[in-house]
Amino acid sequence: ATAHGMPDTTYTDNLTLGSGADRIELYHFGAGHTNGDTFILYPGLRVLQMGDMFPWRDAPFLDRSNGGSGVSFPETLQALIDNVDGYDTVVPGHIPVTTPESLQEYQRFTADLLAAVRGAIEAGQSAEEAAASIDLTDRYEGYRTERMAAAIAAIYEELGQ
Repeated sequence: ATAHGMPDTTYTDNLTLGSGADRIELYHFGAGHTNGDTFILYPGLRVLQMGDMFPWRDAPFLDRSNGGSGVSFPETLQALIDNVDGYDTVVPGHIPVTTPESLQEYQRFTADLLAAVRGAIEAGQSAEEAAASIDLTDRYEGYRTERMAAAIAAIYEELGQ
């Protein structure tokens, strides 16, 4: 880091640090929690670290003031799934370690949430009405709804509603 705390190395799409068993791969595929989220792959350990791009089994926290996007979130996760392999363990942001299958399920959840919000907008619902009516827990066992209202409001705002 520089004397002012700013990084002296940056990247756009991916960056590899180190080599051999100690290699670390950094990836950025687009906006989600923010517009600067990094996925970290530790190939020697077969571990993928997600941070707040897979924070919990609930709607994501969309940090709109830092470029977060509920519209791009599912696409960003899908780009990760399509382009990065070599991991057996996924480290989410705020829940215990899990599997690649659980990550794929979270991607589907975020896509279904976005589709439900778009459907609510087409039906003329307000963000508050959508928050009261959208519940994906019947399709996603173990998922919660504590963060749904905030995510729905953020997506409504992002879509200009």
